[in-house]
Amino acid sequence: MSSDDFPTRLALTEALAILRRVASARRLDSERVATSRADGRVLAADVVAPVALPPFDNSAMDGFALRHADLPAQGGTVLRLAGEQFAGPDLGLELAAGECVRITTGAPLPRGADTVLIKENAIVADGTVTVPAGLAAGANVRFRAEDVVEGDTVLRAGQVLTPARIGLTASLGIDRLPVVARPTVAVFASGDELVELRPAPWRRARSTTATATS
Repeated sequence: MSSDDFPTRLALTEALAILRRVASARRLDSERVATSRADGRVLAADVVAPVALPPFDNSAMDGFALRHADLPAQGGTVLRLAGEQFAGPDLGLELAAGECVRITTGAPLPRGADTVLIKENAIVADGTVTVPAGLAAGANVRFRAEDVVEGDTVLRAGQVLTPARIGLTASLGIDRLPVVARPTVAVFASGDELVELRPAPWRRARSTTATATS
């Protein structure tokens, strides 16, 4: 008997080619799962943003919201402290000329405001806030839709859902995601010398290990 007469294993490249051919001909179904349980799953459809991110103009820092038009081209200025807007419900505040509002990170900007002075650079005294020179327009503000525009495709079908991608969909208010159903995996061990798990010369240990780890 020549060496060619012995059974040979299937080459890895051949096995992968078979898997790809079968997988392309037998597409898995899709299902919808809770966003919080989608880690590691594969998206079955594109995800389109139903809202913008951020959904409204908001402060990126604790400080004072103001109108940049009130600041002189040279030197600092003093503004009247007209109220406060903390993160949470929008109080509907509106700035008049020469006014500012105390604001916290994530809080909606009052109408008319377009810039935030961080609290560390402000001097507060007797109901006024002194603004130093050099504050740029739009400083410390996260403007509506600067990260995601409503209608944008933010994730594509076929992408694996990582914690970062799940966090993105959660921030868009998406509580369920379309994912590819998990495949059912079977392990077959062949050979006349193999027997089930009982006293014998050779046991099916490898197939049992593979099944336990799949």
